[in-house]
Amino acid sequence: MEIRGTCRLVDVFGEWGLHNTEWRVGRTITDHIDAVELVLTYYSSLAWKILRAEPVACFRAEFVPEDIPQIFTYRGRLLDEWATSVEQDTVSRSGVDVRKMVAASPLVVGPLICTCEGEPSGDDVLPRPPFLVFDGWHRGAAWILQGKTGRVYPISARLIVTKRPTRLGRGEA
Repeated sequence: MEIRGTCRLVDVFGEWGLHNTEWRVGRTITDHIDAVELVLTYYSSLAWKILRAEPVACFRAEFVPEDIPQIFTYRGRLLDEWATSVEQDTVSRSGVDVRKMVAASPLVVGPLICTCEGEPSGDDVLPRPPFLVFDGWHRGAAWILQGKTGRVYPISARLIVTKRPTRLGRGEA
């Protein structure tokens, strides 16, 4: 994983809220404040979990294929395992969407919205795996599956570094 710069939590929530809004909430969100509002309402249980873990820093980053064993869904499943299962899914929309992205010529650029815990280092905070994907499971799966076909490249991510773990337990959102 390579850090590409810093950003603010409100920027990460805004990017999250701007993505795929038409099919999620029935309308396209283009305003940054409306996007943050969407995350705080539509994804409130996930946003709450992140906020409760006490965010201390946010980064723009890139994952490379070597990072895949350290990337999980927020429910704790290895993203690579989820990618394999969703690729074989012939019942839900997820399988169709991921297979379309894998077959398409454009690269899957992200971003993945992720959390991880951090280690204080002087005035800085160093992100520490594992990385938990809160938004971008389908993009992440398509990126992994394209890599398995020989299309190997990095994918962008937004990392929210927290003091405590954010993984959801059984029965949580």
